[in-house]
Amino acid sequence: MGDFSANFQRQSMADGVFSLLRDQIISGQIPPGQKLTELDLVKTLGVSRTPIREALRLLLGEQLVEKRSSGGFSVTDVRMEDIRGIYNVRALLEGLMAREASVKLTTDDLEVLGEIIDRMHKVPTTDEQTIVLLGREFHAHIEHVAANRWAKEALQQIRGHIDRYRMLASRGKGRPVEAVREHQAIYSALVVGDAELAEHLMRQHVENSAGPALHVIEESFAARR
Repeated sequence: MGDFSANFQRQSMADGVFSLLRDQIISGQIPPGQKLTELDLVKTLGVSRTPIREALRLLLGEQLVEKRSSGGFSVTDVRMEDIRGIYNVRALLEGLMAREASVKLTTDDLEVLGEIIDRMHKVPTTDEQTIVLLGREFHAHIEHVAANRWAKEALQQIRGHIDRYRMLASRGKGRPVEAVREHQAIYSALVVGDAELAEHLMRQHVENSAGPALHVIEESFAARR
């Protein structure tokens, strides 16, 4: 029992370190390219090497960090091709879930989605953060209704990158009006049970949402020249 308790405590500590580092990478508090070593993290976080080593392994699995040839790890750089690739995969997965949800939605589900859309329309376009949060709620309910475990797990695997690029996009010019319009169109397709249109509109919406993040990266590259 003692060994089990000790192992559980170590795992809980590793999960805590992982969540902390993951959040700091996504928010940009730990910037792209930042070197991470076990020794530095031991000093900074005040924990032993074991949970830090496990946390770095989990971050490596999500490709939020990469191994350095000279030893240790560094935070993965944000690259144009990665943003495009992640959003293309996300578009395929969320489009599939919109298609599958369209034939499973109940009256109650449509009421939930309709209420989210109504709230979106009432939010001032200057309050982009609230629109983003409502958008996440809308997508999450479609994912819940679709109940495609494999698509959900695949999406979860890249969730850290999606959140990272969303945070990056928030630094640039957003597209709140377009986002509300696109969610409304997806909802309308779901109401009439048009699976093909719902999938198409969802994929288009996700692909469009990559624009602000790509724009921020382009400006960053231009500033370095």
